[in-house]
Amino acid sequence: MSQITAAQAEALGFFALEQVNDLVYVFDRQLHFLYINETACRTLGYDREELLAASAAVIGAEDPDARSPGTGADAGWSIGEHYTAEMSLLARGGRVIPVEISVRVIEYGGEPLRVIVARDIGERKRLEEKANARLGRFRTLAENSPDCIMHLDAQLRCTYATLPSNNCWRNFRTDR
Repeated sequence: MSQITAAQAEALGFFALEQVNDLVYVFDRQLHFLYINETACRTLGYDREELLAASAAVIGAEDPDARSPGTGADAGWSIGEHYTAEMSLLARGGRVIPVEISVRVIEYGGEPLRVIVARDIGERKRLEEKANARLGRFRTLAENSPDCIMHLDAQLRCTYATLPSNNCWRNFRTDR
């Protein structure tokens, strides 16, 4: 196969962006959408035309530097700048979608643009909350138990222990 032309590469790039399961969008310094992929439209519950006519603020994608007093005019807009963060996006109807975003500032037409890839982390957050709730219940149970409760790692080092008031440690020996 011969090399592809720049126009073909651009077409392939847009095709690939439409196929990914992550939300992909681009906005300018005025926070106007310039591009938004089908996954983002479907996840957020908007038609592409609606979002392209709106500000990124409609989905809660504010400029984080606007909230930070004392930042310079170009803060957060330096070409090549890249960062990741967790935030929440707002879907149609006010549904909140927790996402992990990866932001890269690129230059296009002499102006900086932010290219954002956002991954829905709602399921991960639900699982973390469930695990934290279980851990909290375990700790409450263990710390209120009249018995000594210990967890040892593979090298028999104590990684967790309760110390109830009945002084159960007096019979515990580490030289066994």
